[in-house]
Amino acid sequence: MMWRGVKRHPEKGVTMIELAVVMAIIGIMALFMAPGIGEWATRFRVRGAAKDLADAMQLARLKAISDVVEYKVQLDLDNRQFSVLKGNARQASTSWPSQEGTTITLPNGVTITVDGTSTGIIDRIFRPDGTALGTGGFGGVGGNSTSMITLNNPSNDQFQIVVSRTGAVRIN
Repeated sequence: MMWRGVKRHPEKGVTMIELAVVMAIIGIMALFMAPGIGEWATRFRVRGAAKDLADAMQLARLKAISDVVEYKVQLDLDNRQFSVLKGNARQASTSWPSQEGTTITLPNGVTITVDGTSTGIIDRIFRPDGTALGTGGFGGVGGNSTSMITLNNPSNDQFQIVVSRTGAVRIN
């Protein structure tokens, strides 16, 4: 029985062959893009780690100013970790009783050096007046007024965090 005014249209859709061809094209494109995505991901990891470390340095400086007590970023170069710690005095803290946030571990493959040193524990201390000090050297040979923290990945992508004695932190 046919309704008046209603026309039947043949079925429309995608055949299995058309679907298979589209899937094959997508697969081939993904195969060519995979190496580029891998390189982008490793660069993204080291860049993200540098931003996280620079943010921790800026947080320590701001907390030192607002809480009127020293804060430090402790860099554990051997374990590729860093954390922000609160001191017990305005100057020359003798203990660091509390940690701000959690200890951050750098992503796999990301290495860290501070003023040419790649082992040990190095601190960057921020005082209530906003200035920065360092243990384990500050500014390398010759007592420069800046400290250079370098993060690398296996592809030799490199980001540098520069901390000046005035407390300024920037990423190069």
